[in-house]
Amino acid sequence: HSLPVLVRVRASPPGQPGHHIPWAKRQHTVLPVPPCVMPTSVRLLLIHFAAAASGLSNWRPWDERRRMPVPNTPAAPVLPKIVVLGGTGRIGTAVAAHLISRAQPVAIQLAGRDRARGEAALAEVRRERTGRFSQSRFDFLQLDWRDEAALSAALEGAIAVVHTAGPYAGESPDVLRASIAASVPVYVDLSDPVAYLREAKTLGGSARASGTLALCAGGAFPGLSNVLAMECAARLRRRVHDLDFSYFTAGLGGSGAVNLFITNDGFGEEVPVFRAGRLSPQMDAGGGLRKVEFFLRGRDEASESLVGERSVWSWPFPEGCTVAERLSITGSSSVGMGTAPELWNSVMGVMVDVVPRGWWKRRSFSQGLADFSQPLVRLTDLFTGETHAMRVDAAAEDGSRVTAVQAHSSFRRCVGQSCAEFTLAMLEATGAHGVAAAGGGLGDPPAPEAARQAELLRAALPRAGVYLPEELFASAEARAPMLARLLATPGTLNAGFEECRPEEACVVAAAEGEAAGAAPSPSRVAVDALGFDDLLPGLDGD
Repeated sequence: HSLPVLVRVRASPPGQPGHHIPWAKRQHTVLPVPPCVMPTSVRLLLIHFAAAASGLSNWRPWDERRRMPVPNTPAAPVLPKIVVLGGTGRIGTAVAAHLISRAQPVAIQLAGRDRARGEAALAEVRRERTGRFSQSRFDFLQLDWRDEAALSAALEGAIAVVHTAGPYAGESPDVLRASIAASVPVYVDLSDPVAYLREAKTLGGSARASGTLALCAGGAFPGLSNVLAMECAARLRRRVHDLDFSYFTAGLGGSGAVNLFITNDGFGEEVPVFRAGRLSPQMDAGGGLRKVEFFLRGRDEASESLVGERSVWSWPFPEGCTVAERLSITGSSSVGMGTAPELWNSVMGVMVDVVPRGWWKRRSFSQGLADFSQPLVRLTDLFTGETHAMRVDAAAEDGSRVTAVQAHSSFRRCVGQSCAEFTLAMLEATGAHGVAAAGGGLGDPPAPEAARQAELLRAALPRAGVYLPEELFASAEARAPMLARLLATPGTLNAGFEECRPEEACVVAAAEGEAAGAAPSPSRVAVDALGFDDLLPGLDGD
């Protein structure tokens, strides 16, 4: 006995290979497939390989067939649309790959100006997604987002806009304005200039009126680091006096050549930090070299061997200003950035001492230097990898300190995953979409806790407005599910907190699905420094 299975195959009229004809007129092939207990996934695989073996001239691999235009039939599904601006860049593809692996069925448009780069981006997403046979689709949308009419048309009907098309220096939040005008439910970007963030915040009233929930600076740092800082402050249970952010990225971290220009341009920026409890910008980007340990002692963490102690220099990320303001710190804040190989830290330190600050803000100089150094950077990146690590320290005047450390195998993937997780959390909060409990496709990680986390997020997050991460996740109720997701993304090497009190040994506090509140929790009783548990089980390894 056999069960006939109908396989629809795209037909091509003679002389017109690849030409689309109406769905109803397409050729059909009947293949015998054993009936009864055979799982659906196995049947699909048999159909897939049988069609390939049949030698049909118009057969296409599954990955290409699933991206074909939706058949024009009443039964064809219409999937919610997410637009990723800068979708042809390395960060944009990382966002898309993670959304596909986690979200309920969705149509993702990778928007960019260059079609050749668009095809390369689609290929990169196909390589990097973890599962197969997902009902989600992704395609390329040729778009110049600076064209207001084209941008408005692209955003029509979208449930979310993810803006990764940096750099943001010298820009205005025009994409946010367009998203608000189109009443897009969710907007997330990776912006970091303080001036940009200040201007974006002025659009809060318009966003609330249109029903748009927007998050600026929603990446890894800034982004995840801001949420970690809020958790450190809550665990400190004292007013924060000093706040320090330290970051490490091996080479370019896989983020692409544009990061070379962004780095060079940053050396001409003021570093927005606090001194004596007040904002006091310092013109010292690239200076103030110091050593930082990107691991918690006694834990045998992966980041201890892969990253260890690194040099960092002062850098103009906004969290030294925005999080310090949110916490009303009474002392100083700092933001440090380091890279590998170590030689680069020394070379950049010398250059910022020699080159006048004004030169770095000249695009011709910074871009020219980036183009000149790109071949050497690409060569060294072959040996350094993409490893990333961050450390956040919140200290009180009495010497108490809480430290958070997180490390990931890839800076680029960490940024994309963090951005995607912020997007999904906000979609759940607004009721526009959600996480797939069984994973986005066959082989994707299941998320049995997704429904409970979605309930927590809906109860804790606002429905509209413009926020920074430290504002949107200021409450313990909102922070707990968000950190549980951000610190468990694929590729996370380790993550944890360390609490130090005056005249006491530093200890690690576990926080499995629970953020620190105003009072000590029995689940976070101080333990011996060598006998603690992981923040989340199973994070020590990819």
